[in-house]
Amino acid sequence: MEKLQLHKVSLKLVKEIKYLGVTLKNRLNWGKHIKDKCEKAIGTFWAYRRAFGNPWGPEPDKVRWLYDAIIKPRLTHGALVWGHKCELKTLTGALDRVQRLVMGGITGSMRTTPTVVMEKLLELPPLGKIIRSNACRTFCRIAESLNCSNFEDAALPERVMPLMEEIGCDRMANRIYFSKPFSIVILERKEWKTGSHELLENSVVWFTDGSKNENSVGAGAWEKGDAQEIVCSLDHHATVFQAEIRAITEAAKWLLKRGTGQRTVSFCSDSRAVLMALDSISISSKEVLRCRQALESLAKHNAVRLV
Repeated sequence: MEKLQLHKVSLKLVKEIKYLGVTLKNRLNWGKHIKDKCEKAIGTFWAYRRAFGNPWGPEPDKVRWLYDAIIKPRLTHGALVWGHKCELKTLTGALDRVQRLVMGGITGSMRTTPTVVMEKLLELPPLGKIIRSNACRTFCRIAESLNCSNFEDAALPERVMPLMEEIGCDRMANRIYFSKPFSIVILERKEWKTGSHELLENSVVWFTDGSKNENSVGAGAWEKGDAQEIVCSLDHHATVFQAEIRAITEAAKWLLKRGTGQRTVSFCSDSRAVLMALDSISISSKEVLRCRQALESLAKHNAVRLV
């Protein structure tokens, strides 16, 4: 057999190679990659474990931060190509062991405490489901711009694509906006108590909110003074963040329809995440983009601010 060459450089055939943090085997069974990631995650946990014990050391929220910010991203890296293997019982054991170690560090529980109980207490789904969820989000982002008909995990497109066709995907390619025609004021609770809310005087004031329960998602807006109310429902797959954004969008559209001009318009939202998303120069959400476009249209003839 002739040796393979690339740019006159001979290539050596190997059974295993690591590329971009993912261990590739010649049979693509991904078992080696998952076990290696789990061992490194456990090593990271025990390196930090020396700094705390059951009655002393960092608080539980710091251990949870370690898991969410360091361990979990390392485990889910590249999940789009290997996440489908998490359903195999031979590999779920290694993943469950990692999460159980972390949950024990957070709760300080006894060794005999059932894993399911700790997952319910900490509102943590099984790690295999977290990895699959990460793979689904990545797939949705890629499917917006690429043809994903040839995909390793055949079950993933079958589950995700009908949902995307039905309700669409909120993710989009990043758009950069270096300026905005409206202002955003993020006040602390103390500032509201000391009278900083006076900035709402002599302006059209709208209060917006979004909520979600087990069965439905809704958004609402209320205008101070005129007692105008706007209520709308969203698909049950929507998040509270999307509901909060939609409330501002609908209020801005209503003002545009009414022909509001030469006024100061203030939108009051209790979601800091929404205000920061609208204040960011980078937008990767269609819902945020629609809200920004509505605010920009309103700001052409009004002074618009979000508080």
